[in-house]
Amino acid sequence: MRILSYILKRLVYLVPVLIGVTLLVFFISHAIPGDPARMMAGQKASRQAVENLRHSMGLDRPLPEQYLRFLWGIFHGDLGTSIRNQRPVTEDLADFFPATLELTLTSMILCIAVGLPLGIISAVRRNRPIDHISRVFSVFGVSMPVFWLGLMLLLLFYRNLGWLPGSGRLDVGIDPPINVTGLYLIDTLLEGSWSKFFNGLQHIILPAFCLSYVYLAIITRIVRSSMISVMGQDYITTARANGLSEWMVILKHSLKNSLIPTVTITGLSIGELLGGAILTETIFNWPGMGKYVVDSVNFLDFPAIMGFTLVVSFAYVMINLLVDVLYAFLDPQIKY
Repeated sequence: MRILSYILKRLVYLVPVLIGVTLLVFFISHAIPGDPARMMAGQKASRQAVENLRHSMGLDRPLPEQYLRFLWGIFHGDLGTSIRNQRPVTEDLADFFPATLELTLTSMILCIAVGLPLGIISAVRRNRPIDHISRVFSVFGVSMPVFWLGLMLLLLFYRNLGWLPGSGRLDVGIDPPINVTGLYLIDTLLEGSWSKFFNGLQHIILPAFCLSYVYLAIITRIVRSSMISVMGQDYITTARANGLSEWMVILKHSLKNSLIPTVTITGLSIGELLGGAILTETIFNWPGMGKYVVDSVNFLDFPAIMGFTLVVSFAYVMINLLVDVLYAFLDPQIKY
C-alpha cells in the first residue's frame, strides 16, 4: 500500500510539471520571429488573405487566450491541429511515434547489451589492457558529437563500403509489414517475413548505434565505478572467504548491489534517447517524431512543437517514476 500511495502522489505531482512544461514551451515557441500564416499562405498571398488565415487559425487572439485554449484541448485529449498539414497533432504523433520508439528501444538494448558487460569486465580487470581500452572507448563516446558521428558512419558504411543502407526503415520498393505494433522489427516477425526483418535490421543499425554511443559510454563508466566501489566492501571479502566462485561473487553480490546507480542512469538515458533522437532521425532520414518536429520548427508549426514536447516530457517523468519504484525491488532497505 505504501508504494501504491507513493505512485499516486507522484502522478498528482505530474500535473503541475506538465503544465509548467506547456507554459514554457508555448511562450518560447511564440517568441520565435516569423508568421506561420504567411508561410502557409505563401509569399504571394495578399495581406487580407493572410489575415483571414490567421483569424481562422486563432493566431490573432492574445497569447494568454491561445494558451488557455491549448491547455483546455490537452485536458480533452486534443493537442491541436498542425498548421503545416492541417491534421490533428495527436494523429501525426501516433503515426511517427512507433518509429522513434523502435529506434529508442533498439538503442537502449544496445546500450545495456554492450555497456553492462563492458563495465563489469573493466571493473574486474581493473588497470589491465581491457580496462584501458574500455575507458578510451567511453571517453570517445561522451566526447563525440552525435551529428559528426552520424555523418562519419554514413560516409564509411554507406558511401565507401556499401555495407549498410543510409536512410529510411526499409528499402525503396519493399512494402511495410502489416501494422500491429508499429515497430517494423516486431511486425515483420509477426508477419513471418524474415527478408523484411533483416532488411529493417540493416536499416536500424547505423542510427541506433549513433544514438546510443554516448549513453553506452556513460553506462559503461557508471557500471565500472559502481562495481569497483562495491567490490571493496567487507561482505564481498566474506563471500569469497565462504568459498563462492569468483563469477558468483561478481554477478550475485557485486553486480546486484551496484545496480541502483546503473538503473538510475539507464532510466534517464531512455528519456533522453526518446527526446534526443532529433539529430539522429534528421541525419538518417528516419521517419520518427524527431524528424517530424524538425520539419514543424522550420514551418513554425506551434501545435506540433508543443505536442511533441509534451509527449516527451510525459514519457520522461513516467520513466523516472518507474526507476524510483524499481529501487525498492533492488534494495529491500528502501521503503516508501
